[in-house]
Amino acid sequence: MKKNLITALILSVFITGSYVFAAETKNIAVVDVQKVVMNSSKVKKLETDRIKQEQDLQNFVINAKKTVDAEKNETKKKALQEKYNKDLNAKLTQQRNQVLTQTASIEKDILAAIEKSAKSMGYDMVIQKGSVLYGGNDITDAIIKQVK
Repeated sequence: MKKNLITALILSVFITGSYVFAAETKNIAVVDVQKVVMNSSKVKKLETDRIKQEQDLQNFVINAKKTVDAEKNETKKKALQEKYNKDLNAKLTQQRNQVLTQTASIEKDILAAIEKSAKSMGYDMVIQKGSVLYGGNDITDAIIKQVK
């Protein structure tokens, strides 16, 4: 009997709690974040920059290989290989850090745009579109316009 009473009490808390939650968040929007990201001019520029940097690295490696192969002295050849490997690792680290910084900035801008738009449109909550099975007003296009 006690067990049934406790179970009923717990269920009533969950039912009441979810009812209150639903009543407080009647204005729910959804955003397709992936679509926003793919339409961002900053993301497109980042991809273009990444391709150029990749080409620059390939050229660096080709030129380094030619220089190393042209060297006849084995000691100097080994020193050149070490120098070029060190330079290549430094370039890769610099590029990785640059991409991470730019990605973080883009993510911050997109989240700020979502928050600003949602507040100005009167939404209480914004959920990732892929997480919602039914309902919510899709504000993806409005966010895309703001992020561009």
